Amino acid sequence: MGILLERVNGYDVISDEQRKEMEDYCSQYIDFMNAAKTERECVVECIKLAEAKGFKPYVQGMELKPGDKVYYNNRGKNIDLAVIGKRPLSEGANIAAAHTDSPRLDFKPQPLYEDEEMAYLKTHYYGGIKKFQWVTIPLEIHGMVCLKDGTNLYVKLGEGNEPKFVITDILPHLGKSQASKTMSEAIPGENLNLLIGSEPVKDKEAKQRFKQHVMEILNEKYGIIEEDLMSAELQAVPAFDATEIGFDGSLIGAYGHDDRVCAFAELKALLDMEEIPDRTAVCIFADKEEVGSMGITGMISQAFEHFMNSLCKSQGVDLYDCFSQSFCLSADVTAALDPIFMEVFEKNNESRINHGIAICKYTGGRGKGGASDANAETVAYIRKIFSDNGVLWQLSEMGKIDEGGGGTVALDMANRNIETIDAGVPVLSMHAPFEVVSKLDCYMTYRDARLYLKPENRSIMKNDSLLRAEALLTGGNIFNRNKKDPYGNLSANYIKAGEMGLKGSLGLINDQSKLSDLAIGRSNMAVAGCEVIAVYNLLKRYGRGARAVELPDLIECFERSGVMLGGRFGVSSRAMADFLRSMGLKTNFTSDPSDFDVLGQYCSDLILTVMNDRTNIFKQIHTIYVSREDAPDGAYYFRPYNAGLRDRFSSIDDLIKALPGGKASGISLIGVSGESRY
Repeated sequence: MGILLERVNGYDVISDEQRKEMEDYCSQYIDFMNAAKTERECVVECIKLAEAKGFKPYVQGMELKPGDKVYYNNRGKNIDLAVIGKRPLSEGANIAAAHTDSPRLDFKPQPLYEDEEMAYLKTHYYGGIKKFQWVTIPLEIHGMVCLKDGTNLYVKLGEGNEPKFVITDILPHLGKSQASKTMSEAIPGENLNLLIGSEPVKDKEAKQRFKQHVMEILNEKYGIIEEDLMSAELQAVPAFDATEIGFDGSLIGAYGHDDRVCAFAELKALLDMEEIPDRTAVCIFADKEEVGSMGITGMISQAFEHFMNSLCKSQGVDLYDCFSQSFCLSADVTAALDPIFMEVFEKNNESRINHGIAICKYTGGRGKGGASDANAETVAYIRKIFSDNGVLWQLSEMGKIDEGGGGTVALDMANRNIETIDAGVPVLSMHAPFEVVSKLDCYMTYRDARLYLKPENRSIMKNDSLLRAEALLTGGNIFNRNKKDPYGNLSANYIKAGEMGLKGSLGLINDQSKLSDLAIGRSNMAVAGCEVIAVYNLLKRYGRGARAVELPDLIECFERSGVMLGGRFGVSSRAMADFLRSMGLKTNFTSDPSDFDVLGQYCSDLILTVMNDRTNIFKQIHTIYVSREDAPDGAYYFRPYNAGLRDRFSSIDDLIKALPGGKASGISLIGVSGESRY
């Protein structure tokens, strides 16, 4: 990587295999979009796909174990899904939140009327639309009619070869007055009335013959009367199928990319999860985002709290403890740089088609009003996930500062004390009846969601990266103490060790905080001596060097080769393993936590190095000695020293989970055995 940022077009780096995966994924996405044009239809389609993958509806009080797959259907318009992780919810969840409502035309409570021998339905536009874009295009009617007897009827009118509906516009020959108005005024909201028929009933004496004919058709098909429209949620949506765009078919055009393109990505990532995740993985299809996320099915409601609190209660966990440790990817679209409208974009900070998923540190308008402004640590964490795994990503805003802006559910999630950042697909013609996205960006967003929700600890650094960092920080020469008396500290250590009763002792050290008077490099043993103590304890317990190697000698040995940053960061893991081998011990080493318990089967004495907090490297690293104790019945247990624990554990994994703070993750394990069988 160079020192200057370089923008990369995805087609310059994508492999043939990835391209094949991309086409397959986008084909499935197009099918989803054609099946789900409203938030209700998204929930229905989501449940169908989820149940095919083993998800079950959550029932209050049901017992849950790692790997269980559940969903919560909130009134048919919002759905939350979860795969229960290995770790307790007190350590948080990985949450991906998208919304499935899109700008549209809702029907008024009493919509049906006739005028000048034509029948119409009156609408009330929903969300931020350009009203002029909704006239003279074919429309369908989707939604639900709820009858007085409790029957709920799903309605889809205008699909396939069925007759469509339309909102008419004035011809240009008579449009002088309209043309003099601003674009927002040219089509008044009250004029967005759907033309639905022009044939009257045959009875010439009947009142409202054209309106009555429409109701006769609806009554014959659905058994409804006009009064039933008062308890209906009906919407006019574009009658466009999702389709490939361009000679090369590299784009997808559809109604409702915002935000179903991100919702499908997170859903498929969750459904494709084959292993049990480390942390519980949660997927949200939210409603009402386009009008402020309010209402009982919106992200501001307590519905999400209800679902998460139910999961937490099953584990005896406080909901707010869970939220405080959780991370949310607010998966929502952003505006793609459009060269036709360059005047509203600040091109250095805009997302581009085919450049991958767009991370938005903040949204909001003008002075970041209404924004959830993610901190720098959060941006670093998410960009590391993407970069380390070959996901193409970019960082973006949405237009010039004073041109406007927009919001997402990120604000609602962050207000719950959940660490949150926005990331999603760049969109051309956002909020239009027909939006355009790049196949490559869709695919990269799916890959991002798969990585984010995958079964792996949330760790700032991978173990191999930590070990490489240790090697870089390890000095190769003896620590330079004092030119006049280069071994002054070592002499002092001998004196102090004798005063502490350590010299010649066969006892193990179990409280490093009492060793502040012993120096190691430019630090002291209470702060940076855990590795030396672990080696010392192992040698004492194993019976090698019990009297030949005293603690001051061991400190001096590691100061010659092994201390990091002059002792301030303790001793590297590799240096400990190399030292034990030099003592003639059969020594085994692994940095793969999945192998820790396997190594524990063969080695009676172990040195375990962990990150104290896998989400925050600045909370440092700790190393402990672990003794394996064999029971008469053939079982064995692991007892840690200098770990702040008194219990013994049946596995290394259980030991790590029990370490103070509850967020430790294993970095490396050294095992000593009579023979190297691992």
